[in-house]
Amino acid sequence: MTGANGNKDEDYKWVQEFKQGNEEAFNQLVIKYQDRIFNTISRLTNDLEMAKDLTQETFINAYRGLANFRETATFFTWLFRISLNIAKSSHRQQARRKKTFSLYQSTPGEEETISLEPLSREDDPAISLEKKEQEKIVQEAIASLEEPFKSILVLRDIEQVSYEDISSILDCPIGTVRSRIHRARLMMKEKLIKLL
Repeated sequence: MTGANGNKDEDYKWVQEFKQGNEEAFNQLVIKYQDRIFNTISRLTNDLEMAKDLTQETFINAYRGLANFRETATFFTWLFRISLNIAKSSHRQQARRKKTFSLYQSTPGEEETISLEPLSREDDPAISLEKKEQEKIVQEAIASLEEPFKSILVLRDIEQVSYEDISSILDCPIGTVRSRIHRARLMMKEKLIKLL
C-alpha cells in the first residue's frame, strides 16, 4: 500500500528485519524519513542547528524503542510522535532557560530560517530578497503559534500528512484535528495580517 507517507508494507518489513537483528534495516528507515523529520522539527523550532540535534535524538530514541514497537500504529506515525514529543520537550527546556538566563540574546543576522520554496537562480535580486523576507515572516508566525496549533499546522500544511495520520500522531479524534487545523490557519492569517 503506497500513499503520501510511502510504502507502509516496506516499513513493516524493515521493522521486522530490525527486530530479528538486521541493523541495516533501521538505516533504511532513517534514510527514508530523516528529511521529513528534520523539516518538521526545524519548522517547529525555527533553529536549524537545534533541528539537526533533535532529529538525531528522534532516531536515537526510535532505535532504542523499536524492539518494543507494536504495530498498532504505522512506523511513520510512531516516529513523528517521537519527533513532536522531543521538539515540545526541547521547547519547554528553552523556555525555562530563557526565564533563568535573561541575558540570552541572538545576534542580528545570525538567524537562519527554512525556505518555504526554493528560489530560482534567474530570480531578480530584489524579488529574491522580498521572497526571503516574506518566508522569514511566515516562519516567525509559525514559530509564534502555541501548541498544539504549531505542530498540527506544520504536519498538515507543510508536511502534507493526512488527517488520519495526524490523528494517530497526536492521539486525538479526526474532528479535533480538523478544528485545530482550522483554528491554526485563522491564527496564522491574523498574525500575517499584522506582520505584513
